[in-house]
Amino acid sequence: MASSDIKIVSGLLIGSAVALMTLFNVTDPTRSVASILLVFLMIYIFVSCLMYLSLLLGGYLASRLTGGRVGGRSNRVRTYYLSCALAFVPVCLLAMQSLNQLRALDLVLVGSLTLIIIFYIIKRT
Repeated sequence: MASSDIKIVSGLLIGSAVALMTLFNVTDPTRSVASILLVFLMIYIFVSCLMYLSLLLGGYLASRLTGGRVGGRSNRVRTYYLSCALAFVPVCLLAMQSLNQLRALDLVLVGSLTLIIIFYIIKRT
């Protein structure tokens, strides 16, 4: 399971975590809107990499337990798309919460949009 894309994603995960901690300690969000957008971007990259690695690990463990084969390139592309779609959820909810606009209806809307996106990804790949 140690291929080059896992190494790249692991590096991005560590790099985004370091960049996020640096942004939290160095920037002042009241001075610039760009720093707030950069924080949301780093959170998205971090969660996306974390989801990708956990989905790959889950797929690998499931294939080992069931005796099946580990998926090829198309499985990794689907995993990449799914991780990007799932990483949208916490960033969107965090952005809504920061604007004090998070309600139960918003949770249902974000959840249903995410389910539609996941359904579309699974059907197209």
